[in-house]
Formats: sequence, structure tokens, C-alpha cells
Amino acid sequence: DNVFVKNKINLKAAIKFQYDTYFEIVGGAQLLRASNFPFFQDTTLAGKFDINISEQITKVAGFANLLFHLGPNGVLYSESELQLTKNDDGKYIPYNPLFWNQTSYGYLFEFGLAAKIKSYISFGTYSDIENTNKLPMYFNLALELGYKISDNFSITLNLENLLNKQNFIYKNYKEKPVDAILGFSYYW
Repeated sequence: DNVFVKNKINLKAAIKFQYDTYFEIVGGAQLLRASNFPFFQDTTLAGKFDINISEQITKVAGFANLLFHLGPNGVLYSESELQLTKNDDGKYIPYNPLFWNQTSYGYLFEFGLAAKIKSYISFGTYSDIENTNKLPMYFNLALELGYKISDNFSITLNLENLLNKQNFIYKNYKEKPVDAILGFSYYW
């Protein structure tokens, strides 16, 4: 079945401050009122979800994005949102966290190694429309490394969940423990 969300109100306002190419700060707010809003709901079978519809939802959110080009000292980026997404009964819509943040810092070393450390955090996430089951805080610390061996060949290493946290994005869907992915790229 097709699902069409109808936005009755979708107001978003932001203010941006930028200094040359060194940094940029954006902050703002959103008010969304929508009908026919889809969300995941657990079924009686573990690991299975139904797509349900909320007739009316209201989302009130504040957000901030920070970007710092630190010249020879790398690049820092952070994006955050604090949101209240509820139905007309005052219940939080499942899998819409109260707060989330994604931050990354990248640096290119003189000898050709590119490194980026990233973090992702979210909390205040319910897994049911009755708001009786709240997921634990999600925190993922990751590291990406890349080395350019020649103009057309590079190798990469991505490490996820460095702190070996028991993270759940969805109920009963535990993410992998420390995860390493080694790869290469060849261009011709």
C-alpha cells in the first residue's frame, strides 16, 4: 500500500552566521503538523514490524549545525536536533528520538593519511505508540582512515562502535560489536 503524508503546516526558520570560509553556525526551529504519518510498531513476532499510521502528528523541533574549517587543523562538523513528535493523544511517535547529535572531526596528515573520528548519540526513543518501552541511549564512536598510495589507488579502514556499546536503533535489533571494514579503491 502507498502512504502519502499530508503536511498541513510545515514551518522552518533558521538563522546563519558565517565568517569567511572559517566557520558557519546555523540554528533554527521547525513546526510540523501532518496527517497520515507512518511509523514502525512491533508485532508479536520478534524482529518484525508493522507500518502503522498516525492520523495527526505535531513536531516541534530546534536544531543547530556547526561547521568549522580549521585550516591546517582539520574540519569539525556537528549537527543536533531536539524534537517533540507526538500524536493528538500526547504520545511520542515511535523511533523519533527526543535528541540526536552527529559530530565528526577530520584531519589530513602531511604524509597522506586522512583520519576522521565520528560520534552519533540519540536518546528518548520509544519503540511503541503507548510509550511504555523506551530504548536505551544510543552512542556510536567511529574512526575512518584512508591512505592514498598513488593517484589511482587508496586503502581505507572503517571502525564502528569502538566502545563496544550494546546499541539498538530498533527494538531487538542490536548493532554489531566493534566492527572493522577494510577496503581499497582503484581508479583507472
